[in-house]
Amino acid sequence: VGTGYYSEFKAALTAPRDDDEAVFFLFVMAEGELWVDQVHLRPAGMGPYRQDLLEAFRSLRIPVLRFPGGCLATCYHWRHGAQPLHMRPVMPDAVFKWDMSYEFGTEEYLALCLDQGIRPQITVNIGTGTPAEAGEWAAWCADWFRRQGVEAPVAYWQMANEISSVHE
Repeated sequence: VGTGYYSEFKAALTAPRDDDEAVFFLFVMAEGELWVDQVHLRPAGMGPYRQDLLEAFRSLRIPVLRFPGGCLATCYHWRHGAQPLHMRPVMPDAVFKWDMSYEFGTEEYLALCLDQGIRPQITVNIGTGTPAEAGEWAAWCADWFRRQGVEAPVAYWQMANEISSVHE
């Protein structure tokens, strides 16, 4: 997806009432081609995450949170989750044979950790990644904290522990 032909467009929609069964419909009135990838419908001002879930998560007082976890780390490439949201690809997962979304990437993970006082534990991809990629990820994370105006916390870096069927 490293091309310039994807663009992000935002629109404010007004609904006459709350409706859990509401349907989003997009009608194009001219000939052409339109690709729609990610549509997020939520109340104005809510932000990307439900506040009630974030508060429930906060109540757990988690000291360390691993990302990405489990078999996902076998084929997780951090750069895909560090791009603007509308540029993030959906990739085939070599382990489970479904699509893997990068919608929740390193930036969102680090923001969650910073907001909730959680120590990051990042799982390095040793299935399809390289040592250089892991080093670049560590540098990017440290720089992310600097851009937030805070010192990077001591983080745990784990070598993936569940290498599964990536080479068939």
